[in-house]
Amino acid sequence: MPSVHGIAQKTVLTNTADLIPKLRQRQFGFGADSIRSFTVGHYDEQYEAEALDQEHAKRNKRMSENRRWDIRFMKLAHHIASWSKDPSTKVGAVTTSRKGVLGLGYNGFAAGCDDNPALYKDRAQKYPRVVHAEMNALLQTDRLRVNEHITLYSTLPCCADCVGPIINFGVSRVVFPQWTNDEDKERFMVSLNLPISMKMFSEAGVIVDWLD
Repeated sequence: MPSVHGIAQKTVLTNTADLIPKLRQRQFGFGADSIRSFTVGHYDEQYEAEALDQEHAKRNKRMSENRRWDIRFMKLAHHIASWSKDPSTKVGAVTTSRKGVLGLGYNGFAAGCDDNPALYKDRAQKYPRVVHAEMNALLQTDRLRVNEHITLYSTLPCCADCVGPIINFGVSRVVFPQWTNDEDKERFMVSLNLPISMKMFSEAGVIVDWLD
């Protein structure tokens, strides 16, 4: 070690290889270049792993946040459904964009028409008169003022008759609650013609999510 005026001067370590004694280099059989390569490569792998973990954490946070909003809007749709006068099936729907409510709707007769409870009990009178919840929600949504993606929440999956207008309106995602029992699933599978509904959504690229 060089010295000036009897004072030992420390050698400045300039690279990773200097940190490992020559004896250890000989012992393990790799020199300065391989030490440097191993260290840099290990650092890159560690950095990539940390970056990947951070991305996964962000993604999980976004998914958790989105799920919370899905639950909130579905609860709102269920509340809106309670406004329906239909004694057999009450349905509520909500249209949203960027976590904001655009339109609300429930199944019922057109505004101004006679909505006597007796008419709801007579299916021959009810079916031609009733406007579905999804349609009422869309009618409240001003599409010209919305440039973002629209999500439709409905307490009941959409019938095939409503799917066409939903697609043409520009809805990009629909959310339905999971079936609570097989009996309801079988009944509505036929009455709503759900296989056709799901096929139409798929063909148009509309995302269908089921919320449990």
